[in-house]
Amino acid sequence: HCKEKNALKRLGTSPRNNRDHPIGCVPQTLNTTAFESPDFIPASTYRILDPDEQIGPNAHKDECYKNPEYYSYYRYSYFDLKTIVDTIRKQKAAKN
Repeated sequence: HCKEKNALKRLGTSPRNNRDHPIGCVPQTLNTTAFESPDFIPASTYRILDPDEQIGPNAHKDECYKNPEYYSYYRYSYFDLKTIVDTIRKQKAAKN
């Protein structure tokens, strides 16, 4: 069977959602006590969190789910993290 000619109707970026940063906003601080971000990962890598927000079910370094950062990502976090890792790799390769 042939696929519809317009099977891929949504190309490009997905619509903005409530986890996205407001347009023009680049967070400078991480407002959570659930985890600390390493110095080389900027606060803008994570979605904006309310200071009292419960991040995921039992997600905290002292709870059952020890990766609360996962619940703090937004749709561009993967690309931000990939860029950071690629930069670190390039810097490391340049030293060798």
